[in-house]
Amino acid sequence: MALLATGIVACGSPTWHVPDGRAPKFSRDRKVCHQLTDDVEGRERAERHEACMKRRGWRHKRFWDNWNFRW
Repeated sequence: MALLATGIVACGSPTWHVPDGRAPKFSRDRKVCHQLTDDVEGRERAERHEACMKRRGWRHKRFWDNWNFRW
């Protein structure tokens, strides 16, 4: 049962799509968004953080982002 719950949580927490060469910008944007949206005790406000990242042009990874099709 615990394994199932762990799998659901892991699948339910989306990761961000970071194209090659964009990792430094992603790190800066993520840090700024944490500074802008975390509360006084440092707890993350997930919905506000996500909105901040999306305003900066980031999106969640889709399952086909890692596929390299050559048509």
